[in-house]
This record gives sequence, C-alpha cells and structure tokens, in this order.
Amino acid sequence: MLQWWRGLFAKPEKSAAEIADDNERTNSMGLFNTAEAYRNAAQDLAAVQRRQGFAERPVETCFLIAAELYLKSFLRQHYEVAALEKKFRHDFRKMRKKSARHGLKIAQADRELMALLTEDYIQRRRYLRTGPVFGNPPSAAALDRLCENLRRDVGAQLRKAGVNVRM
Repeated sequence: MLQWWRGLFAKPEKSAAEIADDNERTNSMGLFNTAEAYRNAAQDLAAVQRRQGFAERPVETCFLIAAELYLKSFLRQHYEVAALEKKFRHDFRKMRKKSARHGLKIAQADRELMALLTEDYIQRRRYLRTGPVFGNPPSAAALDRLCENLRRDVGAQLRKAGVNVRM
C-alpha cells in the first residue's frame, strides 16, 4: 500500500536532455542573484514589519532562503543541479562543510549560527509548523549578518571563477 501511495507522487525520471537543460539553466549566477532578491526582500520587510505574533517569520524565511541560495550558488560550481537537490536539500551543515572543502572561508560566528540551522529547524520554519521553538531562534539581525558575509565571500569566489554576479 505504501509503495502504491509513493508511486502516485513519484517524479518521473529525467532524460539526459532535461538534465542538461537543468544544469544550464540553474547556474551559479542565477542562484546568487535569486539569493540577492530574497535578501533584499527580507531587509525591506524587516524595515516595515510589525513586531508582534509571528510577524518575523516572513523575514526569517527570506533570510534563510537567501543564505541557502548563496551557499548553493557556490556549490553549483562543483555539483550538478540534481546533486544539490538530493545531497544537500536544506542541510546547512552539509552545505557549510562541502563549501569549506571547496575553499570557501566561513567565519567562526557564521559556522556557529549555521549549526543552529538544522534541517528540522528549517522544516519547522519553512513549512509553517507553529508552536514553540526550542532554544533561541536566531534574530533577523543575525541572519542578515550571515547573508551579508556569505554574499561577500561567495560573490568574491564566484567572480574569481569568472561568474558575473551583481554585488
């Protein structure tokens, strides 16, 4: 029964042409520029947002997506699109470790912040699971600093590799 249920939602296998198209379209420049858009949106929202209830969630979500996309834009230089989706998903720990192995310097404070961003935490924030969050969630200011540092460091690495990113 479970196998049948999974079959209803299974993605069809992609052809070689579809894989090549994905790899051409989803490049480091596009991922970086999309991260920029999410970061700018988060900053704009933070500037006008009310400070009650769950009002910070959209800001936090935009910063989290931006940080993830900055890392993936760097990793895209070393991995195909399918590997980014399957191997890393939303796992900051894996993305941070592989990025460091490929030469991205990440400050200690940023490593410590990323350690808090577990896949479970991301799932709870992204997919609107409400209720208490255990521990202290990172502030919007801390996430903004993380994004700014990733933007600077990833942008420099991508430019060095010949990728034309807006900064």
